[in-house]
Amino acid sequence: MAGRRVAVLIATTEHIDESLRGGGVAVADCIKLRDVLINPDLGGFDEVCLVVNESKSGIERELERALKGCGPKDIVLLLVSGRAVWSEGQLFFATVGTDAALPYSTAIPAMVLKHLLAQCPAASKLVLVDCGIGAEPKLNEYLGDGVFLLSATEKLTATLAQGIASGEADLHEDGEIDTGILSPLFRRALPDEAWQMRMAGHKGVLIAKAPVRNATQLTGDEVATPEVQPELLALLGFPDGNLDVEQAWQQRTPNDMLRVPIGVDENGQPVLLDIKTSPYGGMGPHGLFIGASDVMRADFLQTLVGGLAATHSSDTVNFALLDFSGDNTMAPLGGLPHVSTLLTGGDTMSIGRLKDALAGEANRRKELLYAGRFRSVWDYQEARRQGVLVSGSRSIPCPP
Repeated sequence: MAGRRVAVLIATTEHIDESLRGGGVAVADCIKLRDVLINPDLGGFDEVCLVVNESKSGIERELERALKGCGPKDIVLLLVSGRAVWSEGQLFFATVGTDAALPYSTAIPAMVLKHLLAQCPAASKLVLVDCGIGAEPKLNEYLGDGVFLLSATEKLTATLAQGIASGEADLHEDGEIDTGILSPLFRRALPDEAWQMRMAGHKGVLIAKAPVRNATQLTGDEVATPEVQPELLALLGFPDGNLDVEQAWQQRTPNDMLRVPIGVDENGQPVLLDIKTSPYGGMGPHGLFIGASDVMRADFLQTLVGGLAATHSSDTVNFALLDFSGDNTMAPLGGLPHVSTLLTGGDTMSIGRLKDALAGEANRRKELLYAGRFRSVWDYQEARRQGVLVSGSRSIPCPP
């Protein structure tokens, strides 16, 4: 039986130490790499954990969890992006709270990562360092000789993500993107870049499949459109149009929580919207959508709410829908078990009551988390999934 494919992507773009600010890898590039790795038609990874602007302890916890949890047939890919800190000949990776003058206690020592990698039983360990290390000193001296190492200066993530998504990284045109093609890929894409790579016996490890390219090349301002616009259920993984609730509402991985397709791009690939907060790899729960027409806005809102309801149980997602459009855009969704409130029109008294109800619900959830000493709602959800009693009963829902 083939092993699992696991990836941990660490993105740090914010620093309290002013000397570490500026430059760095855009979170959007890390999100794009995550999306191509988790895409079953491209990377096919079983788990991709994106850790954004997390604390030293939070990052080290995710690293240890992922690396210790690997089996002897697994492939693990680790990306560390952000800023490197050097002190007395030692390499450290900066976090949000790093003080450059106190790297041992506030940053992640490379020696810690080296130890975790050495103890990891995975068959292949691929480490990508997007921290501007340069060509010297040799990274294997800090991270060990038993891993595949690739380093570049803040362009590695974007180059690899774009290469996989576009198929440009398929240099052999055999439909596969493996570690063996990375050297010529980066030599061509970053000719003036100071980068380094060490195979360490991991040549030919599959990173992703190349996307199927269109037979017709686009020119000028042409935009490709799929011949068939897929229905929402097909995008959600039910091509026959029949929603199996028992299957659709199964416990989702942390990476897939609150993450749903909302359409397709010009190549027919799903466009995903992830409304988790950024520390958990999402785009954030707040947004503004501007549509060209009332119909477009209605379609988008119905697709988003419908997609979340189809893939998450009412124990994990709830909606309070306020519809002031005048055309009852959200009315067809009012019967969903996830919808606790549907208000239409501008009834100020009803809005006031809803505000009070939401404040009361927020306080209830705070008390629930405090009673179980949970750091976040995600820890609470995991405890419920594992059957851990919370406040005397695991049946108390607490949607994110």
